[in-house]
Amino acid sequence: MSTYQEHAHAVRRDYFLRLATVAVLGLALVIIICAALLVPTHLLLSKQIKTKKSEPNAFEEKMSYIHSFDHATTASATLRTVLATAHPGVHIKGITLSVPTDAVSDTMTLSGAADSRDALRTYYLTLQAVPAVLSINVPVSTYAKESNLPFTITLEMKSDTAP
Repeated sequence: MSTYQEHAHAVRRDYFLRLATVAVLGLALVIIICAALLVPTHLLLSKQIKTKKSEPNAFEEKMSYIHSFDHATTASATLRTVLATAHPGVHIKGITLSVPTDAVSDTMTLSGAADSRDALRTYYLTLQAVPAVLSINVPVSTYAKESNLPFTITLEMKSDTAP
């Protein structure tokens, strides 16, 4: 029986040796396939890296554009400027602020009601004195009533926004 056990042991050892060989070869095959699939990605990325190295100023241009907004007027600063203007007898009910894409000026629309023509006229003159206001548009039809005048005033404001 000892030869039978030796033979069984030799067969078992050969089996595990063959199994290990097949496993190593299978693993090597998987690694080779993965490497072959990664070659196009490597080529694409190396080309992109070369392109990025040839354009070092792109980042600096973007940063200078971002820094150009450091001293820009914010919408809240524009609102504070207009709302800080005294307006007795004038009740503001709505504010609309629009910033055009060319950033030359901001347009603010104020809507509300005034107690009297004099109150609205005083507010108009007070807004004209604000340095940030370029022009004011109050439709003449606003003055049609003597009291409780609904109004819509359009202000063109200076914009310090960079390009």
